[in-house]
Amino acid sequence: DGSNVDSQADHQHGPNLSARSLYVFLKSKSLGEVRLGNMDSAARPGWVQDLGGGTIGGSHNDSGFSSQFLLRDANNALSGTKWGGFWDPIDQKDNGIMYISPTLGGFEFRADVRGEDSYSGSLTYNGKFQTVSVALGGAYQNMTELDSQKIAPAQFVFSNECYICKGGTETLWGVSGSISESGSGLFLSGEYGGVDSNVAGTNPFRDWFVRGGWKKNVTGLGDTTIDANYYHSDSGLFHGPVQLGTAHYFGVGIEQSIDAVSSSVYLTYQHDTYDGDKTAVAGTTAINSQNLDLVVGGMIVKF
Repeated sequence: DGSNVDSQADHQHGPNLSARSLYVFLKSKSLGEVRLGNMDSAARPGWVQDLGGGTIGGSHNDSGFSSQFLLRDANNALSGTKWGGFWDPIDQKDNGIMYISPTLGGFEFRADVRGEDSYSGSLTYNGKFQTVSVALGGAYQNMTELDSQKIAPAQFVFSNECYICKGGTETLWGVSGSISESGSGLFLSGEYGGVDSNVAGTNPFRDWFVRGGWKKNVTGLGDTTIDANYYHSDSGLFHGPVQLGTAHYFGVGIEQSIDAVSSSVYLTYQHDTYDGDKTAVAGTTAINSQNLDLVVGGMIVKF
């Protein structure tokens, strides 16, 4: 048996230290593992399989650097709409109980039950064939909000703070895969998923992501990773009658691991586009097509 805690600095609400996940677990080599606490859903491993690794850019869940930036409305004023509203809506942390199977022939199964009638599962595979490694995943999640929290369609707003239409049920699904070759250092990863809701007037959400690059230790310090990625999303069901357009971003980056001090330094560029083939609405003001460019660099030190 044992326990685990994962903390992070909370820069959104001041210089605080908050527990991002906290759970206890019982683990048996032959029977598997049971976890109880606040954690990612059992579906998460199925959403994202990426053998390219790296601290930054490992998947669009982590590389959407623009998530907290606001779009401008038709009057060129900052709206209440965040770029993160277009990016991947899946997998919020919650309290629950999870079972993780032992790994058999490279396969692992996870299932959980979480708060507010939510349950999820995933099946993943990891195998190696001489110098070629392969990872595959599939995931499903069902989420239902309590009727007591239901709001009228007229109150639906475009905000990535609320992913579920209150009082309804949504199903999330996704598949992912990755391949790498150790001799050359080349890797390629991709994922495709969607969200559907039973609430009238909502639209299905579909997205896909691809990432490719090169990773190898050529400096003696640790792995050097050079990568490029592209993400695309269509529509969005979270906002009732609000019709969303498509959005996408592409990025390139480089990261250098420094194994001796468990650190890495990185530099990345990302270009975001809201296509505006449909009109998104923040309150009552239209949001037209627009772009956002970001250059992000830094150092990560692990303790």
